[in-house]
Amino acid sequence: MVFLLTGKNMWALGVLIYFLLQGEMPFGSWRQSELDTFAKIARGYFILSHNLSPEAVDLITKLLEVDEKTRLGSHGSSSVRSHLWFEGVDWKGIRDRTCPVPQELASRVAQHLEIHSEDCPVAVASPPQDIAELNVPEWLDDW
Repeated sequence: MVFLLTGKNMWALGVLIYFLLQGEMPFGSWRQSELDTFAKIARGYFILSHNLSPEAVDLITKLLEVDEKTRLGSHGSSSVRSHLWFEGVDWKGIRDRTCPVPQELASRVAQHLEIHSEDCPVAVASPPQDIAELNVPEWLDDW
């Protein structure tokens, strides 16, 4: 799948990173007030936590820039990849799929799945039925 490297996609990346680090949407929930959310987006108004690193604050601020022409990444993804927040990321290894998954991340995911798998009961599938038993229109017979 190919994604266009446009300012819009970089803005969406900023929203995603904000959500992953903050646990909420940067401009509030549209469920509370659509107009308020749209106004915040248009003005570029969002609040960043003091817990975030200066690099994360800088990256998110530059990705959520209202002006698409000056937004980080609007002229290509290399400016995003070279941002200090991504320092140490092996982009070539990620692209080539040779970069190992960090052990801490793998064990945290496994632990989360183990804890929460009991919370997600799996529905038993219905037994298969013969097409003849189903009440379907004749025109579906040839499909």
